[in-house]
Amino acid sequence: MKITYKTEIKPTTEQVNKIKQNIGTCCWIYNQYVRLNTQLYEMRQRGLLDEKQADFVSANDFAESIRQKLTAGNDLFWVGQCDSYARKITLINAEKAFKRFFQGRSNLPKLKKFNGQDAKLHLKSKKDDAWIIERHRVNIPTIGFVKLKEFGYLPIDEEVLSGTVSCEAGRYYVAVTVEKDRAKMPASDKNTVGSQSDISNINDRIEKIEKKIRREKRSLDRKYASRNGSGCFANIEKQREKIDKLEQRLRFMQQDCWHKAVKFDRKDV
Repeated sequence: MKITYKTEIKPTTEQVNKIKQNIGTCCWIYNQYVRLNTQLYEMRQRGLLDEKQADFVSANDFAESIRQKLTAGNDLFWVGQCDSYARKITLINAEKAFKRFFQGRSNLPKLKKFNGQDAKLHLKSKKDDAWIIERHRVNIPTIGFVKLKEFGYLPIDEEVLSGTVSCEAGRYYVAVTVEKDRAKMPASDKNTVGSQSDISNINDRIEKIEKKIRREKRSLDRKYASRNGSGCFANIEKQREKIDKLEQRLRFMQQDCWHKAVKFDRKDV
């Protein structure tokens, strides 16, 4: 069975720049693909396309057009610096999003934001650059060895099938997928159940965090209003990062409360 482990990493400044560059390139490719097919879809709805014109561009055709532009040596040289597997997975995900939309299972795909939580970098092992997990660090293809913030969590003796690198609220995470034998899986501790007081305490802390987020957002609005097209933009970025960290903390607390509530409800089942 396939199991995914996720933990926080401590990349250097150079590694952070490389991660941001790769994630930014993948976001740009995704948005270009979405813009093109959205425009073709709207033109087809208006009846502006004839029978000879294609109304949808597949991921393979779009990737081939990018390769041709890279071979021609135009201004898209920086796209070639991004990992090829990451670009491929990005286009495959974008194509799947459009197929779900055509099947009526979702809305029209939207553009990705670099600072959004959905921006991830998909990487796979290569012959000369593979995923290697050690006790205190992990080798990420195209990134290099990166220190771990939590030792001993990632499996050292398992082969990594694929992995992702993501950025949330200024913190960087790595998630690896390994093939693990079900018989070797440790038994879960069914006695670990959240009590009613634990759930109540978490709810109280959630309310305090939500109130603090609203206060910080009002502060951000005042910074935007006082700027008036001039002033230091760094203060706004710091305030945004502060809000992102609070929202991330809120998500973790909500997940913890949900898990404790589910275990508490199933205690007597």
